[in-house]
Order: sequence, then structure tokens, then C-alpha cells
Amino acid sequence: MKKIILFFLILSLVGCSSPTEIPVDFPTVTLTNTPSLTATQKPATPTVTPFPPLQTDGPYFSYFKKIGKEYQFVMMDMDGRGRKEISIPNELIESLNNFPDIYSVSPDGNWFAFHTGGAGIFDPELLQSEGTFDLTLNLYNFSTGEWQVITQLLSKDYPNNFKEASEELNDPSITSAKLHYAFLYGIQDERSLAWSPDGQYLAFAGQMDGLSSDLYIYHIETKSIRRLSNETQEVQSIRWSPDSKWIVYHGALEVFETDTKFDVFAISIEGTQAKQISTTTSGFPIWINSHSFIEFDSDYELATSFGLRLVDIETGRIRKIWDGPVKDFGFNSKNKKFVFTTHLFANSPSLSKELDPNFVPGMYLVDLATFKVTNIKIPEDFDILDYSFIRSFNFSNNLFAFIGRLDNHSPYVLSKDGELTEIKINKVYGISDSLDLNYWVAIKDESLDIYTVNNVLVHSVQLPFQDAPTAFFIWKPDSKGLFVIHEFKIYTIDISIGEVVLVEPNLVRSIYDIGIRWITEK
Repeated sequence: MKKIILFFLILSLVGCSSPTEIPVDFPTVTLTNTPSLTATQKPATPTVTPFPPLQTDGPYFSYFKKIGKEYQFVMMDMDGRGRKEISIPNELIESLNNFPDIYSVSPDGNWFAFHTGGAGIFDPELLQSEGTFDLTLNLYNFSTGEWQVITQLLSKDYPNNFKEASEELNDPSITSAKLHYAFLYGIQDERSLAWSPDGQYLAFAGQMDGLSSDLYIYHIETKSIRRLSNETQEVQSIRWSPDSKWIVYHGALEVFETDTKFDVFAISIEGTQAKQISTTTSGFPIWINSHSFIEFDSDYELATSFGLRLVDIETGRIRKIWDGPVKDFGFNSKNKKFVFTTHLFANSPSLSKELDPNFVPGMYLVDLATFKVTNIKIPEDFDILDYSFIRSFNFSNNLFAFIGRLDNHSPYVLSKDGELTEIKINKVYGISDSLDLNYWVAIKDESLDIYTVNNVLVHSVQLPFQDAPTAFFIWKPDSKGLFVIHEFKIYTIDISIGEVVLVEPNLVRSIYDIGIRWITEK
């Protein structure tokens, strides 16, 4: 389950499908070469290594690094030169060893939210009766070095309260051990911590007031905690709407490594009554606007997803968009377009899904304003089973880009007539467009080819490693270059001169690279 959830998290991080408008006209596909709170403790004062200080007002590229046994939090200017490196106290290293989560660092880069202590062992068959139960929510201020203990997260009678919760549910299949297991599953890996996009609130799951975990928010300015929910389910994940007005969270009474059904709840920041709005077997919402998102179900035995549904939090309405299998998708928020690919998969026993006999595998475009679904015309010799991932929903002149067949790896664009058209570049393993849509890059084995929006080759940048398809290419917000993540190194590329510079050799990274993010202020 984690792999599919985090896959979509990475898509949002690297900006492969940034929102843009799709034009009416389709340009000629031509390539031209041109020249080139309750308790506070303060550890030792954070130390800053002798790099040039930050030169701008942000945004900053932030990440964790490790030198020897020492961890540091780094904020770097977009050109990779000025930076601020802050040593992390030894007491926080255990949290970092669990992979620092993108949602644990506040949007302004000032705060790091993390858990200390424990809540017992994972065992869905036997409830642990003895042990040390001291799970605690903490905040660390990167600027001042102040460590704040926010609150204990467990009730006084923990974990025996799960016995009472099981009795109240009056369902023989939901035992106290299963409830405890679900609680632990939701609290691990910081999935139950989420900063509001405006940085004013930290939403978190806690079990200190009830028989199950509930949703709480901590207000940074007033240092106050407010409880927002009181359901019987154990909180599994928390996510904010883009405007910081809504919180969507998943709950479950029992969880499995595969095919867990989550009840999806939503509540406004004002604290209006939480309401269950849907049920899904997949993860986080794909936000369409400030109050609507797309969700889907996943079948982990078949390693695919099924169905697309548009959920409106304000009205509670759920509109079915697609009921068949889904391999990959892209979203264009400005033009309210959604594109997805689909294969002919077997029926799903775990989801009790049977395919429509009229189902046609292929590629579809959805107009979210009218909910019209259009089958995109593909080349006759294009094998649908060789579809790769959708890499961009913008690309040349704001059109749609797509990596094609496995035998040639050519990109394709969507014409105004709704047909895929191939761009003749061989052995392209990835495509990404700049946020201002003035440039796009083609990722090859050992190079990064930079093109203008009119498909003019500006630079072919030779990379200092030979397996470029394994690297992450992250556009800078000013669209003047990219950061490249390869193994434990960070490089910066200036697209105006095609220069590659190593700026960090000691990156701390997890398999999902969820500790890397842009922050907005010093």
C-alpha cells in the first residue's frame, strides 16, 4: 500500500504534472538545433557550517544530510550557492533514521514535528498488556534550537482502553488487538502528522481523550490544541486541502498489508462536525480544487487501481468518472482536464469488480467541467500493453506529453484532434517541463536535452553519471534550472549555460525521497 500512496506523493513533489492551460492549436512537431509548550529544553546551539549564507528570500531547496554520525537540516538558495546548515541534536536522530517525512517540516522551514517514545508492538492477534507506553508529540525549532514537548498522545489506561473499545463496537471480528494494531499502523512513519499549507497549524492523530485515535490541530501562534473528531475508527492518514480550510483523514477499524478499506472523513478548520464522505481502498486524495478531490481503489494482488471518483467535500456529492482499471494519470487544474491510461486487467476478486463487457483499453481524456470522457486515438502500431507512465500534462505549447513504447521510448503529444503524435527523439527515458512552460527536458542515458516550448534544442547537458533514468530531476520555482538527485548527491543545472555543478555529496534519502521539499521563508 505504501508504494502506491507514496508514488503519487512523489509526483506532486517533483512537479511532473504542474497545472497549466491546454491550448486550442497544435504546433508543428519539429526539432531544431541551436548553439548553445508543556515542557521546553534547549540543546547545544545549532551550528552552521562555513558555506556562504543564504543570499535570497527564498524559496529554498531543503533536505537532510549526514556527515559521519551528524545529521543536518539544509536550506539552499535556488542557485545552490548560499545555504544554511543546522546541526540536529542527537535526541532527534532516531526520528530521522525512520526517514524524515516531507510533512514533518513546516512550510516555512522553521519547525520539525516528530514523535518520541513508544506505543507498543505490532501484533494483530495479541494485545500487549505491559511495557513502556510514552508516545509523545514534539516540535523542534530549526532557527532557535528550542525543543518543545507538545503533548502525550496516549490515554492513561492505554492500551487496556482498546478492550473497552472492542466491547462497545460489539463486533466479534474486531478484537482489541486488531484495534491496537490499526492505531499503531496509522501513527507510524509520521503519516498522522500534517502541516497546513499556510504553516499555521499542525494536524495530528492522538489517543489521549478517547477509546480510539482522533484528529487534533495545534496552533503555532497560540500554542493551543483543539480536538476535531470523535469517531470509532483509528486515524490512518491526514491531509490538508490546498487552501488550508479542510482536513481529509482516513480511518479504519482494522488494517491489512493489502486491501484495507478506509473510511474517508472531512472537517473544516473551523471545527464543523466531521462527516464521512466516502470509502476507498487507496491512499491520499488527488486535489482538483480547494474542496474537491479524485479518489480511486487499489487491488494490490493485481498491482493496479480501479475506478475514478470526484468527491466534493462541501456538498458530499460523489460523481463516478470511470469504473474500470487505471494505470496512470495526469491532471491539468487550470483547464480542468484529467487524462489516464488503462489496460485490460483481470477482474478484481478483492474489490468484487467485474469489467464492463464493452470496456476498451487505451487512453482517455476527462473534461471535469462537463464530465465528458473521450477515448484518445493512438497510432495503429502502438501496443497498449507497452504504455509507460504519463510524465507531463503540459509540455510543448501546454500540450500533453507521454513516454511511448518500450522499444523506442519516444515521447508523444496530444493534438487538437485528440490523437497521439510522436516526437522523433530516440531513447528518451523521461520528460519534464518547466513550471513557466518555456522549456522542457528529455532525459536520456547520460544526458539531459533542454528544449524551448517550440521544440528548439538549447543544450545537451552531459551528466556526471551514466544512469540518468534513475535520477530525480526537480525544476526550480523560477524555471531557470533543475536540481538533480542521484544516489546520495545533489547537482544543480543552469539551463541558460548548460552547466552541471555538484552542490551536495551527503544527502540523506529514503527509497521514496520524501524528506526533500521546497520551503518558502528563512
